[in-house]
Amino acid sequence: MKNNSTYFDSLTWNCSSMQLYFVHIPRDYHYKNILQGFILINALVAVLAICCNLIVIYTISRTPSLQKPSYFLILGLAVSDFGVGLLSQPTYAVNKFAELTGRVTVFCITGKVFSSTAIIFTVISFFTLSAITSDRFLAVQLHLRYQEVVTTKRCFAVIALIWISGLLISLGRMLALGLPFLITVIIIFISLLLLNAFFLGKIYQVIRRHSVQIRAQQHSAQQAFDMRKFRKTINTVDFIILAFLLCYVPYAGALIILVVRQQRTEGIRLLLTVTESFVMFNGVLNPIIYCLRIQEIRNIVRRFYGKFSEQQNLEQ
Repeated sequence: MKNNSTYFDSLTWNCSSMQLYFVHIPRDYHYKNILQGFILINALVAVLAICCNLIVIYTISRTPSLQKPSYFLILGLAVSDFGVGLLSQPTYAVNKFAELTGRVTVFCITGKVFSSTAIIFTVISFFTLSAITSDRFLAVQLHLRYQEVVTTKRCFAVIALIWISGLLISLGRMLALGLPFLITVIIIFISLLLLNAFFLGKIYQVIRRHSVQIRAQQHSAQQAFDMRKFRKTINTVDFIILAFLLCYVPYAGALIILVVRQQRTEGIRLLLTVTESFVMFNGVLNPIIYCLRIQEIRNIVRRFYGKFSEQQNLEQ
């Protein structure tokens, strides 16, 4: 009996009590069907995230007109979403399959890998999104000095700092589990949302002021066009933030419910599964937004689709 206990401990030392509870809690037929569905959905979305973000990465890195700090930040966000599709989401699908089949060892290992990579890429997404909003804020505040202050070198330095921060926060999660870490995550989440809201408010204030000046002074058509183009880039940022909120707010709500109720029921587990999946769906929504809003990326997609259709016709 002692040997069996020691063997079990050696298999589960990486698991928290909640994870072990989720493995061994009784599961009804409906929950199993729902879990199977989300395993399949996450696997398919992972493939889509990899393909879509590869297109974005290829387009920005190969298109001279997109070799600008603002697009390099989008490139950084696309690399993060690519990492979610390549690492976090497949690991999550395997983790849920292990939960479904009761394989404790696989469940524990994949749970640790998923949580670590998910935290890294989530933090990177948070910070990169704030950097994108900050970049647009600087563009309207600095005007002609923007290109002098916001250089490619400084942009890559910010991206490197963001990735280092993601790694350090993930390491901190491993060393300090529990309520303090959850509170810290929520504070960071709320702070970044407030920062983005502040920057966007300032940006729209400047846009309205410039629009009034353009109408009053009857500026040239080229200047009006530039303002419309800038407004379009801000609308793109709005869509990215909206997608971010749609994917992350439900999970934040689920964590709050878990902390407040302090119950590890099947309903809580299902809620976490659904909201965790929503978080990772963000990796597909972002490249769709880029494709709809950025013409160069849209042209690349059309070119790929045209070549694929031509190849299909030749095979027939």
